[in-house]
Amino acid sequence: MRFVADESCDFAVVRALRSAGHDVLAIAEVSPRIGDEEVLRHARDQARILLTEDTDFGELIYAEGQGSSGVVLFRFPATARRAIAAAAIDVTVSVGEELSSRFTVVQPGRIRTARAERSAGITSLFSWILSFFAEAVVEKGLDCFEGFAGVGAFASEL
Repeated sequence: MRFVADESCDFAVVRALRSAGHDVLAIAEVSPRIGDEEVLRHARDQARILLTEDTDFGELIYAEGQGSSGVVLFRFPATARRAIAAAAIDVTVSVGEELSSRFTVVQPGRIRTARAERSAGITSLFSWILSFFAEAVVEKGLDCFEGFAGVGAFASEL
């Protein structure tokens, strides 16, 4: 598979994927300090899947309607950083070639995917934010948000 790693992406991910035989272009090595829009354009123009830890790419794709060749967003807290390289390998095996058409969020022990396509702007961004919010509420069992039990269903109807 062909990837481009944003500067925010842990370099352990780059090394692991290269060791597994993947073609990984690291922005830090070829074009340091370029902006997110240029990184996304670079990935799209070269048909590479973007590897990042920067949530701004969700906004670029879902709110601003910029296309992509797929995005893998890693969300690993400091306490779980040692597992990020293994998670990168795992997502290439478990999701495979579908990564090129998906916005994939990888967290410790969890992989979520959604279509990575040009969208209806703010409505899609709102839906994306609500779905993550609803999952957090369910995962954490936050009683104070009991009244928001239908937020996931509401978001899916947008």
